[in-house]
Amino acid sequence: MSTLSTATRPPEPWTRAASCRTELRTDRLVIRPWRRDDADAVFALVESCRSELRRWMSWVDENRDSDACRATIEHLADCHADEVPEQLAYAVLDRQTGEPVGGAGFHTFHPATAQAQLGYWVDPLRRGSRLAQEAVRALLDHAFTVPEGGGLGLRRIEVRCAASNEASRSVVDRLGLRLEGVLRAERWVEDVGWDDSLIFGVLVDEWAIGAA
Repeated sequence: MSTLSTATRPPEPWTRAASCRTELRTDRLVIRPWRRDDADAVFALVESCRSELRRWMSWVDENRDSDACRATIEHLADCHADEVPEQLAYAVLDRQTGEPVGGAGFHTFHPATAQAQLGYWVDPLRRGSRLAQEAVRALLDHAFTVPEGGGLGLRRIEVRCAASNEASRSVVDRLGLRLEGVLRAERWVEDVGWDDSLIFGVLVDEWAIGAA
């Protein structure tokens, strides 16, 4: 599939439309912006699996107590008010219980090219349930849906993960994202050493919105 264009002018820089939906629902999940009153529950979840999460996500070490976690959650909640946000972070909640099972969101926005990176994590005890895949699919649908339909209207999404993070890689592999590049020995991973970073990408015209 060719991505070349004969257009002579670049599009207007991307901004998040006021009509953008703030809550997504799947069969098993509710995905919505973090709220200030989520701080205690998410801190408890992170604390329960801190040693596993910190191998892959540096922000875990920046949230070692409930006060720090509360400040982080407040900052993430505030970002949703911006037309061009620093990031859009979401709580991933069990639809039946309302309890957090992980988090996900978009970051590293490039308005001029209408693209962003997508990150995600789930409670390690829930691995194997494919909750991360369910959340990522919903967020990719949201990213590529046009603003008139309540989506972000983005053109391209990247996912980056450590080569040794098999759980994270399996999510994008199952969803059919393309491996586009390898950053060799780009990150330090505890118990692994210097590890490669894998770059996966997907374009709006490659993604079937609402596909099972």
